[in-house]
Amino acid sequence: MRIKASYTAKSGVVAAAYACACWALGSLAFGPVQIRPAEALLQLAAIDPLWIPALVLGNAIANIGSPLGPIDIAVGIITAITCTAPSVFAKGRKGKYICIIAASALSMSIVAWELGLVMALPFWQTWAGLALSQSITTSCGAFVVDLISRRINLDLGA
Repeated sequence: MRIKASYTAKSGVVAAAYACACWALGSLAFGPVQIRPAEALLQLAAIDPLWIPALVLGNAIANIGSPLGPIDIAVGIITAITCTAPSVFAKGRKGKYICIIAASALSMSIVAWELGLVMALPFWQTWAGLALSQSITTSCGAFVVDLISRRINLDLGA
């Protein structure tokens, strides 16, 4: 299969946008309270699963700046995949949006485990805060991505 230059360029822009959006917020994007507007981009996977590698790469690059070190890069890759990959099996765009929101909230258990291990934080409280933040961000992302996709073709396969 031949990879189009436009696919590579668009994927690079999304990966860079994800990383820059996290870095712009500094310490607010990492730790027990995470404010990551970049997570809204996860909803691109509802439009086309070809966005998933760009989102995973963006998450990995963003986590290079994490104070938690290499473990956060690995955990970030795992959570980005678990947030987006299940949407491949959902039916309809709305179903895919909902799947990403639910998978994102559930995948925060992995991050809560990491923070418990590295920072000795309580699991349930940490997970609840992360899941709430993630749910809000990905819900807003579904709304924004849906609006944008009505005007701009976000399908990478096209």
